[in-house]
Amino acid sequence: MKPLLLTVLMLFVAGCAVLPVNEGGTAYRRSLHLPDQSRDQLFDRSRVWLVRRFGNSRYPIDYENRADGIIVVSGSIPRPLGIVNPLGGGSIAFTLREEVGDNEVRITCDRFTIIDAPEYNHFTGANAGGEYYLRFRGDMEFARCRLAELTDDLARQLKTGPLP
Repeated sequence: MKPLLLTVLMLFVAGCAVLPVNEGGTAYRRSLHLPDQSRDQLFDRSRVWLVRRFGNSRYPIDYENRADGIIVVSGSIPRPLGIVNPLGGGSIAFTLREEVGDNEVRITCDRFTIIDAPEYNHFTGANAGGEYYLRFRGDMEFARCRLAELTDDLARQLKTGPLP
């Protein structure tokens, strides 16, 4: 009886992970309220943090406009092992847009893309990898959790003052 119950429970959990993402459910938004911080201070500190965190090329920032307080970067987070991706590998890429104002930073992450690395599996053979839009709730929930951790780190950096 226990093995049957465990099997049913595992199928239920696995089924939830591979459910399609709801329409409009592929964006992450967060506002950080930082009292006594000017727009220029927040812009400079945010820019340094973004370059350090997502600086994987010579020009990590895709777009920036100091007058409007906008910074746009392309970022990615490693994709974990799991039910949807049992072999691991690859990453979840996204576009992060930061809008900076006095005492406030608004962050929006969207355009989520799964990037699978090429691999060989003894059971299924070769997989060429590729890129496709994020489709499953399990991947979106993972991305939201990781982005919440990243924005918490950004908030800590913005509160601590000038970066070295």
